[in-house]
Amino acid sequence: EKKRCWVQLKKKNVEKALFPNHYGKHYENIFLNRCLLDTPAAAIYSWNLNGENWLLNEHRVMGSPTLVGVSYLQLAWEAGKNHFNNDSLLIGDFYLLKPLTISERKEKEVIITANKSEDQLLEVRVHSKADETQWDEFARFKLKPNAGNRPEQADVEAIRARMPLSREISQENKNTSGELIQVSKKWHCLRKIWWNEEEQLAELAVPQDDEKLADSFYLYPPLIDAALSFALDEPGFLPWSFERVELRKKAGNKLFSHIRKQNSTAETRSFDVTLMDETGQIVASFKNFSLKKAVQPKNLFHELVWKAAPLPEAASGTAAQPAVLFSRKCAPEFIAAFRNAGFPMLETGQSNFAELFKSGLPRKMIFLLPQTVHEHDPEEWLNDSLYSLFALAKHF
Repeated sequence: EKKRCWVQLKKKNVEKALFPNHYGKHYENIFLNRCLLDTPAAAIYSWNLNGENWLLNEHRVMGSPTLVGVSYLQLAWEAGKNHFNNDSLLIGDFYLLKPLTISERKEKEVIITANKSEDQLLEVRVHSKADETQWDEFARFKLKPNAGNRPEQADVEAIRARMPLSREISQENKNTSGELIQVSKKWHCLRKIWWNEEEQLAELAVPQDDEKLADSFYLYPPLIDAALSFALDEPGFLPWSFERVELRKKAGNKLFSHIRKQNSTAETRSFDVTLMDETGQIVASFKNFSLKKAVQPKNLFHELVWKAAPLPEAASGTAAQPAVLFSRKCAPEFIAAFRNAGFPMLETGQSNFAELFKSGLPRKMIFLLPQTVHEHDPEEWLNDSLYSLFALAKHF
């Protein structure tokens, strides 16, 4: 008698199979907790995420779960803590190259590499594999310990006194569902803003329900995101780069953010930002923080469409045959051949097309190029040929 049996195989622990424990390390962090390999030259970390992670799920760009860009500041601090055992850091050449998005109910492994140098400089890059041969790079930056860090105080009252305009921020019924970038109530951190033409000051606080979660971060992303971007004059911008970042101390649940305007274009905004705690002690400073427009909302459904339209009326007597456009430098035998065949002949200069076609446009045209004479100046030949053809096309 034959019997069919089903065997339940034990799931292989791939994590342990990749590297022996003595090559890697485990850290108590949000992002850089799983170090696969740590050598004197480099460290490699793995971070597994999915669309249910609140840092993506509650921050959506055009509906897709997207890692909030300022999360890389927390990641940078974790790198400094792991390798320098230092909370105070200087970060430069900081670029957010591509938004890290993920599909609903999908998983993604992110690889973070930290290359070490003898002068205590870490070069960090964040990647994920796009397919079998291609990698996506999301961010890169360089950091080192801030050896000269000393507590520094800012005069919040003096800053506020320079700004005659102010406004309380109400979070009641705030809805971002129709916006390009959608966030949850965790981002409802703004309490009040003051401003003048050149600078703005904001008072911020983490919502009470999220205070315990915020305490687990050195830089709580929703609070820092609101602190760095509250001065934007229109929605739809995402963090792009930092020229220089100085991290001095852990950000508490209440902050003041002082923003000074720098350069702005249609596609970018740039600011200098100083974050201070309730007493005015500086928490972090950001030089030339730039944001870039994610998309042009008006062009989301833009499409080029050819529309039917009647052809221009042909000039009288030219409907049967194409008109021949020529100049005096064209080969005389060609000009004579077309003229003898009864073609309408139009002698051109480089820019007399408006005069030629004031009575109407021919339905078809033949454009004769001048003959090439080697001793002539090449620029002169271009003026009579290619540039003249450009002028004709521009006229149409």
